[in-house]
Amino acid sequence: MLQIFKSFSAELKFYLLMNTFFSFGGALSGIFQSVFLWKLDKTYSLLAYFSLYWSVAIIFCFGICAWIARKTSPMITMRLGFICYLITYLIMLLYHSTLNEHILLLGFLNGLAMSLYYVGVHLAVLDLTTNEQRDKFLYVQGILMTIGGGIAPLLSGIIISQFNGMTGYYVIFTGTCVFFFISFLTSLKVKGKPVSAKKSFS
Repeated sequence: MLQIFKSFSAELKFYLLMNTFFSFGGALSGIFQSVFLWKLDKTYSLLAYFSLYWSVAIIFCFGICAWIARKTSPMITMRLGFICYLITYLIMLLYHSTLNEHILLLGFLNGLAMSLYYVGVHLAVLDLTTNEQRDKFLYVQGILMTIGGGIAPLLSGIIISQFNGMTGYYVIFTGTCVFFFISFLTSLKVKGKPVSAKKSFS
């Protein structure tokens, strides 16, 4: 795998590192975000509203985000996604005690962040890789994300268990913010390319 990584261009290496940092940061919070929302009111209502709002946001925002990616570039769309994800977790940290009053904003921002990021990531990988190296890239990316996806939740569980009350969750959410910010900074090393080809369903 190391030999394959060395064969990538510098830009593609930064793109890979960017996604690795992002996926690790997201996996740190992952299921614990849902557990946190459940613990706030000990019912499933807050979690249900959050899921509803981000699902509706994705339905309405995904097409708009694809349009933004075409008018600018997939990398710009991804960076906006990083910012929205970061704001989502900052809201959870700042308004933790009154989060039920901001659940609509939280859910909408999370759905918008997902739309921006996943539109950008799928379009960008097509532009940054050739047909010959795309399989190798996805292979390396898949391994790194699988490793991070296994380690991060375990690490989060250990950290949360070391604190009383909700403090451990705040530590984990702060760590997620740090990794998202690092992902954003790393993305600045990758030049955005406009989407030139027109696509159709036919």
